[in-house]
Order: sequence, then C-alpha cells, then structure tokens
Amino acid sequence: MQYFDVAPAVTVALVSVLVAVGAAARPAAGTSRWRAAGAVLLAGAVVVTVVVTLGPVTHEGPPSPASARSVNLVPFRGIRAVLASHDVSTVLLHLGGNVLLFAPVGLLLALLLRRPLVAVVLGALLSATEEALQYVVGRVADVDDVLLDVTGVVLGCAAAVIASAVACRRTTSRTGPSGRA
Repeated sequence: MQYFDVAPAVTVALVSVLVAVGAAARPAAGTSRWRAAGAVLLAGAVVVTVVVTLGPVTHEGPPSPASARSVNLVPFRGIRAVLASHDVSTVLLHLGGNVLLFAPVGLLLALLLRRPLVAVVLGALLSATEEALQYVVGRVADVDDVLLDVTGVVLGCAAAVIASAVACRRTTSRTGPSGRA
C-alpha cells in the first residue's frame, strides 16, 4: 500500500488560506473580495491535488507489482479490489480520499465560474491529466481514480449550487422580489 506524505499538502492548504485572507482584504481593482479569495483558494486546492497525486509516497511493506508503472483502463476494477479487501482504513483512504481531495476543486470552480457543468469538465480534465502524469513519473494510472475524483468534483459542484440557491433565497427574502429592502 502506498501513502503520501501529508506535510506538503497541509502546508500548501494553509498557505492558500492565508493568501486568500490577504486577497480578500486587498483585492485587485475591479475584483470582489470573494472572487479574489476564491481564486486563491482554487489555486491552492489544485496544488494540493497535484502534491497529493504526484508527490512522494511511502511504501509500507515490500513493493508490489501494482506499485510499478502500470495502467488500469477497466472501470471499477480497482474499486472492487479495494472493497473486496474489507479493510475499512483502506476503503476510506483510497475511495474516500480521492472523492474528498477533488470536492473543493468542484466547489470553488462552480462558485467562481457559475457554470457547474463546465466546472465538472475542468475537474475531469485535471484528474485525467494528473493520472497521465502519474504514469509518466513511473506510478499507476487508474481510470478508477478519475471516476472517484470526478465524483468529488460533482459533489463539490452540487454543494456550490445548493449554497448559491440558499444565498439567493436569503437575499430575495430579505430584500423582497423587487430587490429593495
């Protein structure tokens, strides 16, 4: 089993939050505070996905043939294997980790672009690119990772759509349908 070193990813996430706070405090001319902070957070979220998927890994136990450069293009093969292991920590780390890693990307893309379908396509392209790069650097490229990553992007987009609808409803109920308070 391979595990990534969390320190670089946590560092990138924390720096992104700090820079986003700074961007919100002093946005560029013509940019809202929220869009400036969102753009910085999105960049940080993308860098975190790159660090986690392409960064250094620690091998527990002897290297297995699956840890060498290979490609899995059969959908759900790896997911079934992980589920068949009946190891809760492996299931949570591999399946849940991929979904959770890409959920912020979907959320922030959808909020910034205001086009959830475009956000899903861009998130899928990011995931597929990272999988291809994993193969290039001698690791495993797995279509199941792309499926799990896109699931995270879709969940993030859904959260953005719901949050936008709630914010719109609150604004409408506060100001009335005419937009006046």
